[in-house]
Amino acid sequence: MGVNFTATFQHSLDFKSIQLFKDELVKGDRFPKMVQCISEVNKHNPHLIRDWSINRERIIESMNFSPFDPVIIGAEEYIEVSGPGGLDFVFNKSICEFNPCFRWYRFLDNPDLQLELRSICKEIADYFGFNFSIYIGDSYCTLDYVLRAVIWVILRQPLKEDLARQREHLMNS
Repeated sequence: MGVNFTATFQHSLDFKSIQLFKDELVKGDRFPKMVQCISEVNKHNPHLIRDWSINRERIIESMNFSPFDPVIIGAEEYIEVSGPGGLDFVFNKSICEFNPCFRWYRFLDNPDLQLELRSICKEIADYFGFNFSIYIGDSYCTLDYVLRAVIWVILRQPLKEDLARQREHLMNS
């Protein structure tokens, strides 16, 4: 097993807006870099050719068995939007984690892949109306923050602290 690239975004979408986001992904017009990437990935990995889908769930520990609110995303809920090319988005009420099925170290070592993924992330951030995202290896388990319904500010702080400690350690080595 290895470490995958992930990008985490802040968003203010409700469930209906996430459904519209999925519809925009299907059309592809607002995400030309993503469409280009999917085409290339699918050309070399035909097993990743699939339609976009949306799935709404509650975390496994949830004791809430009532129907989902048609608009509001509850604290114990997450929405997964999966699609072609192995692309996957997981949303809570304020954070979205994007997994494009590329390895983290390949992202770090390949300037062309960096440019491509950054361009895709810019398209996503623009759609969400925020100009900031966090690129990180999935070994930092940002998905745990999404599934625990953590808000953006709380997600950023421990990552900043941990990365600062690592940088300091490398500088002193």
